[in-house]
Order: sequence, then structure tokens, then C-alpha cells
Amino acid sequence: MKLSEMSQDEIKAMEKRDIDRINKKFPDVDIVDVAYDENCKIVAYGHREVPPSGKITPGIFDNIPCWGI
Repeated sequence: MKLSEMSQDEIKAMEKRDIDRINKKFPDVDIVDVAYDENCKIVAYGHREVPPSGKITPGIFDNIPCWGI
């Protein structure tokens, strides 16, 4: 399904599912937002802060751009 074919409720549910999945997999990363392309592939993450653990490089997470919220 294309992003443009989805309702706002479906998009919000997809965002919540993806954010919860990412935060469960990487508990030291506080992902709070995601951005999708038309094919519903995540193209960017928004996070509260980059942890000092060094597990991720600031601005990059899973080779996808991040931005601070």
C-alpha cells in the first residue's frame, strides 16, 4: 500500500508500531518520530538525544538520517 492511499489513522498506527519496535530493539535510543517515503519505507528517524554510549553515530541510525527533536 502507498502512503498516499493510507488514512491518517493508519499512518499513525504504523508510526507507533515502528517507533515501539525500534525502541525495543535499541533501548538506549529514544526514537520519537519517523518519516516515510511513498512506499512506506522509513527514510529518517527523529530522536530526543543521541546516547553517549557510542553505539550509534550522531545523525545516523541504521544508515538512515536522524534529527534531534
